[in-house]
Amino acid sequence: MLAADAQLTEALAAQAAAEQAAVAAAEAAQARIAEAEARELRPGGEGSILGELVNSVYETVDWLLDPDM
Repeated sequence: MLAADAQLTEALAAQAAAEQAAVAAAEAAQARIAEAEARELRPGGEGSILGELVNSVYETVDWLLDPDM
């Protein structure tokens, strides 16, 4: 009976550790997603949506001012 109790306690501890690891991994993944989304919205970030839009506007204005470019 004591051996079974010890095994059960060990299994529950392993399950709790696995659950904590899963939660930590999910939180880390969410943080990476949030960081990637923030990088896309940064005006100067490489590959950022806003940065590309700003560059496109500047190129359009340059072309409108000097269509021979």
